[in-house]
Amino acid sequence: MSRSSNIVSKYAKRTVFKNKGRSILTLIGIVVATMMFSIVASAHQSAIDILKSFASDEYGTWHEEAYSMTSMDFQKTAKDERIKNVVYIQELGFNAGPDYTEKLIKEEPKLLQYIDKYEYFLAAMSPGFEDMCNISLVRGRMPENSNEAIISLEMFSDDRNNLAIGSTIFMTYYARYSQGHKVMNLQGLQRNNNGLVNEQFYSIGEQEYTIVGYFAVPEYATWKNIARNVILTRSENVMAGSAVNAYFEFKDPADYTAFAADHFENEDD
Repeated sequence: MSRSSNIVSKYAKRTVFKNKGRSILTLIGIVVATMMFSIVASAHQSAIDILKSFASDEYGTWHEEAYSMTSMDFQKTAKDERIKNVVYIQELGFNAGPDYTEKLIKEEPKLLQYIDKYEYFLAAMSPGFEDMCNISLVRGRMPENSNEAIISLEMFSDDRNNLAIGSTIFMTYYARYSQGHKVMNLQGLQRNNNGLVNEQFYSIGEQEYTIVGYFAVPEYATWKNIARNVILTRSENVMAGSAVNAYFEFKDPADYTAFAADHFENEDD
């Protein structure tokens, strides 16, 4: 083995020194190629990190959204061991605006069919929702209990004088029904074949909230298609009968496809 190694070594040295110019160029080529490979690999990883940062800044750290879940389905799905963290936003109710009083809606049940969006969407966030889903506060702080709320920037802009931080708002909220069933759709309004809204309102409660902040509604929020203004409060538990939008973060992001197939195979994307 030693003799063979010496022969190879002598041959290599003789070949290298026989044409020094070619050998130097070859060495430079190897160094340059190695540097280029390192630069490309580093740039690729940097690009991935930048894209992840952009996605996190705009959407948050969640990997999958499940919209319009029932409270029972949410509680069942949240037990999946592949989940690292899960947060949610659940509906409390809707309000069509001051011109649509409960008495008027009862007297004119078809009054809502020409509406484009409801005026207010009231919802409750789970603890940690604002961090995982990147709810951006423009001013103020997050609500700490069910008596405090943040309101969308659009709502504040429409009535700056009466919606200052520290002021209170009193809201009657309604459940949405269509064809005798509660609507569990936080993406849009139920419509008939003529494109008219096919929903009815039923009063379910009243609540006074103290405004503690203003926020920008994120672009990914499907619930912005339902109402012009959003009021978000805090909730520790999912209420029975509420429609829930859940946001899942997985221990291994690669579990996304299998998780979706296991729980939402028959659902729309």
